[in-house]
Amino acid sequence: MRSLFRRALILYGVGMMPLQALAAPLVARVAPTHESRFVPANIEEKAPLQLAVIGDSVLWGQGLREKDKSSHDVQEWLAKRLHRPVYRTVYAHSGASIGETDSQLAPSVGEVPQGSPSVTQQVAGARSPETVDVLLLNGCINDVPASKIVLGSIHSPNWHKVATTACYQPVKRLLRQTLVRFPKAIVIFAGYYPFYTQTQPGTHILRAIGDALLCADEPEGSDCRERNDAVPAPGVVRSKAWHEGSNDAIRKAIDEIQGEFPSRKIAFAPVSFAIDDGYGSADSKLWHLGEHDDVRSQRLDACRDSKNAAPKGWKQRYGLSCTQASTLHPNRGGARLYTRSMRKQLSILVPALDAPVSK
Repeated sequence: MRSLFRRALILYGVGMMPLQALAAPLVARVAPTHESRFVPANIEEKAPLQLAVIGDSVLWGQGLREKDKSSHDVQEWLAKRLHRPVYRTVYAHSGASIGETDSQLAPSVGEVPQGSPSVTQQVAGARSPETVDVLLLNGCINDVPASKIVLGSIHSPNWHKVATTACYQPVKRLLRQTLVRFPKAIVIFAGYYPFYTQTQPGTHILRAIGDALLCADEPEGSDCRERNDAVPAPGVVRSKAWHEGSNDAIRKAIDEIQGEFPSRKIAFAPVSFAIDDGYGSADSKLWHLGEHDDVRSQRLDACRDSKNAAPKGWKQRYGLSCTQASTLHPNRGGARLYTRSMRKQLSILVPALDAPVSK
């Protein structure tokens, strides 16, 4: 059983964890991870609306086909709502943290988890930011990193405080930089979700995953596994504290930045889970450990290429985390919750765009 979890080591925390050893240097421009154009049928020729997507694997849409990603749904909805083409440029990718990273490699595909370009670097390196009308933005979980939230800690920290440290000042600085760099964009900042609700994996599963993840670099004979067996705070409690703490920190950052930029349109798009939506439930809105997500076969080839290019010490750990990178990320149902939340905020702010709104 334990060997299965070593091979399937995927966890949200690994798939999103910044791998500084694999990160890339900041360049004058950051290459998009995806670009697309949506043109509604039977419309008059109009200037396209520019939609940019910056952040980590949640806004990238880890494990999802393009048509099922929340940013694709928002793009299509905006095009139909405004009766004009919408160009979507995605810079978000798996593994991005807000904090800048030392780097050696740039991401080739958004599915491959690595730290660079960071969310800050994406903002700084995005092309033609002055043309962007709507910006979908997220970030801060990889600054914890996420694996600590998923697996817990023997130190039993105050998870609300951990969330505040990762998501208040860093998000505030990020938003300030974003509003300056994207002078006319409406900014929607997407929140995070609780990993566990009423249901969570058995303790033996969490321990097996924790052994493979947290003890991967420990020397033989270390007491890492014994320390991991100390069992962290209950997952539901830990997850709830992270979710509420990150929401509070992001809201506070947005409120204060709104005071600095009173004429700008900024909104927070929180995501709430019902009691059966968390990991382990039959109706979960998250990909499960070992579940074959929608783009797994495509990701495997990219993971092998990235693994071969990785520094020697990272090869095994990186290969495992990459091939199974969708675990605990929103599946198709989870992505729809993100779409709904972002659409709700845009339905309030989008009339500020210079275009008629269709009836």
